Amino acid sequence: MFTLSGKWTDKTYATSSETKEQQLLSDVTSDKAIHPKYLPPQEQGELESPKVWASVTAALKAEDYSKATVEKNAIEEKQV
Repeated sequence: MFTLSGKWTDKTYATSSETKEQQLLSDVTSDKAIHPKYLPPQEQGELESPKVWASVTAALKAEDYSKATVEKNAIEEKQV
């Protein structure tokens, strides 16, 4: 058995329950983020994710979490 610790955005470790020996599982501190590239909104289809979720993204960037929740729920209701 092992105990996992750390952060997925930093370093993660596995510690043996028996020996208490700690081993590094992953280190992503030197990884570089890869940002997705999208077509401009006017060239996107109506069901492409960036276009569908644009209102949620805008609300999150504005830190308006209540509006983001309302927008998210509206999108999910349309998908049912």
